[in-house]
Amino acid sequence: MSAWIRSDARQGRTRSGLGNSLRLLAATAALALLNACATPSGPPAASALQDRAVTASDASRNQVVAVALAQVGTPYRFGGDTPRGFDCSGLARYAHGAAEIRIPRQTHVQSEHARRVDISRLKPGDLLFFRIDDDKPSHVSIYVGENRFVHAPSSGGHVHVERLDHPYWAPRLLHAGHFFAE
Repeated sequence: MSAWIRSDARQGRTRSGLGNSLRLLAATAALALLNACATPSGPPAASALQDRAVTASDASRNQVVAVALAQVGTPYRFGGDTPRGFDCSGLARYAHGAAEIRIPRQTHVQSEHARRVDISRLKPGDLLFFRIDDDKPSHVSIYVGENRFVHAPSSGGHVHVERLDHPYWAPRLLHAGHFFAE
C-alpha cells in the first residue's frame, strides 16, 4: 500500500493517504462496535430477526457515515469535493459516492431531490439541510447519530462533528432527506 503525503503549512501538520485509510478503518470499526453494543443479549424473537435484518441501505448508510467521519480535519475549500478540501455539498457527494450513490453537486439541488425525512426519525446517513442567509437551503451536513452531524462548515474551517442542538445550527435546520433505496 502506497501512501501519499501532503504538508499543510497553514495548520503545521502533515496528512497522509495512509492516515486517511486508518481513520476510515477506525470510523468503520467504531460504527460496528456501536451497533454491537446496541444489540440486546439473548436470542431474539423471530419477528425481531426480520426487523433487524441488515439491508443494503443500512450498509450504504454506514459507509456514507464512515467515509464522512474519516474526512474530519480536512480543510474547507469552496467547490471542493476531494480529500484535498471540501465544501458542504462536496463532502455529502463524496461520502455518498463512496457508497456508489450518485447525488447532485449543489446543496439546493440535493435538497430538492432528496426523499424527505421527519426530523424526529433521523437515521445515520440522512442529510440535514440548513438555511444560513435566507429561507432557502444553503448548507448540508450528514447525520451520524446521537444528535450529531459531520460537515464542512465554512472558509477557514475544517470538516468536523457538531451537535444538532448547537445554538447556531438548531434554529437554522430546515429539513432532512436521504438518497438511499428504502
